[in-house]
Amino acid sequence: MLYQKGGTLTEAEDTRARKMITESDNASATTLWKQLSDLPDPAKPNPVKIQEFLDQAGMDDTVLDKEGSWGLTQVTADDQAKLLRLFSGDDDSVLGSPVLEPQQVLHSTPGWSYSVGIKGTADNLSAPNNDPAAV
Repeated sequence: MLYQKGGTLTEAEDTRARKMITESDNASATTLWKQLSDLPDPAKPNPVKIQEFLDQAGMDDTVLDKEGSWGLTQVTADDQAKLLRLFSGDDDSVLGSPVLEPQQVLHSTPGWSYSVGIKGTADNLSAPNNDPAAV
């Protein structure tokens, strides 16, 4: 959404994005997904604007569900690392500037968390019970 809007969100979009990321709010994710989709059939939003961002970001291995189910998106660890580098400002080729402050926690729930801000890494991925095999 930041890419599509030139780096500025409305207050409502910012609120939804924060809830989607920090609270895993599905309703917010669905609203934003539809906002970035072609809606000839609202029951099956085609996420064309999200695909444009993925293409620009070089996230070639991420596959969006063309039938509108954002939860069926397939993403590789390499593409997740690319996204974190874009958000942290390590790579400014797409967004132009960092989206996140150093050490800002993206998501934290009991047993799971990921944060950004450690220069040069894709960052502190931790899994339940600190089991690296689960990441």
